[in-house]
Amino acid sequence: MALPDKHYDVPSNKEIEDFFKQWNESNEENKNKIFSDFMLKNVNLSKVDDAMMITGIVAPPAAMMAKRTGQSVPQLSVMKAIPDVIFVPTATILALIAVKVTKRMSFKNLHPT
Repeated sequence: MALPDKHYDVPSNKEIEDFFKQWNESNEENKNKIFSDFMLKNVNLSKVDDAMMITGIVAPPAAMMAKRTGQSVPQLSVMKAIPDVIFVPTATILALIAVKVTKRMSFKNLHPT
């Protein structure tokens, strides 16, 4: 979910349980309509937000600066052994994951289920 691509925000467990009870109690010809209504109403396409775009743009130069700074510190001499080709994408992906996790945690705090 941290990488930009097509992802879906799924409904909460409570909403799914309520839907499943309603779906089980209905007759066969209504099950398809109930399911399609539930999917259209509750399953939304997750969009890339501004925070992820800014992080994706800022993270690679910041990773390069951090690596250059870390190479000059004697305690972090191990950073010289890590090639830029591995360090920068890894740092960028970790930054994107951190933004996504932080957003989800703050969203859960604002909207508890």
